[in-house]
Amino acid sequence: MERERLGAAGRIRHGRRWLVVAGLVMLLAGTDIAVSGVRTGEADEQMLLSDRCPDLMMIGTYGICAQELQRQLQRKGLNLPDDAWFGPFTKQRVMAFQAFARLPTMGVADRQTKRALLGEKRISPSQWTAAQTERRLREVFSEDPDRAVELTRCLSFLDPLWVVADNRGVRRWGLFQFSDLELLELRADPVTAFNPEWNIQTAHRIWRRAKNFRHWSCRLPAGEAALRAALPDR
Repeated sequence: MERERLGAAGRIRHGRRWLVVAGLVMLLAGTDIAVSGVRTGEADEQMLLSDRCPDLMMIGTYGICAQELQRQLQRKGLNLPDDAWFGPFTKQRVMAFQAFARLPTMGVADRQTKRALLGEKRISPSQWTAAQTERRLREVFSEDPDRAVELTRCLSFLDPLWVVADNRGVRRWGLFQFSDLELLELRADPVTAFNPEWNIQTAHRIWRRAKNFRHWSCRLPAGEAALRAALPDR
């Protein structure tokens, strides 16, 4: 009798374990799981427009939605890590994409921006590396190449797509960080400023007038030092 009772108890415990395992399998089958920032569930590009993601994605958004946004930016030719964190660098790349897509450059991924990201319309961001940018700077600023490279590295990290908005809302674009007002005076727009050749040649014309770099200052606006510290290795 005792043996039968123990056997029945064992079968009940065994059955409960299988119920727990089966329940977990069913739960995981319908769920996207982020492990160390990498999505292991269904790769659904339309997720960005679904109710699984916030309508407005901005600095501070973290998780699989931020990661999918970053991957769609990569698909459009904008280099950035897909670390699942919408930080200052992702905001820069969103602003760059919005400029190319002729959308308001707010640095917030709204539904209009997400639809444009998921569309097939091509954009043409610069593919210059830091080494290529430095080489061209030395060619154009042959009179003072070291200072030109040092200044541009400080202003924009030698990144042709660098864009920063200060706390007054003034945005600065490209290698030599031309402001909105300067672009207006030059009859140019942010997409033009993202062209590294245009940016370098325009800066050289300004330099040539005074034979110095006093037109630019590399005092970092509030918050930009933290942005640079958080950037991935370049």
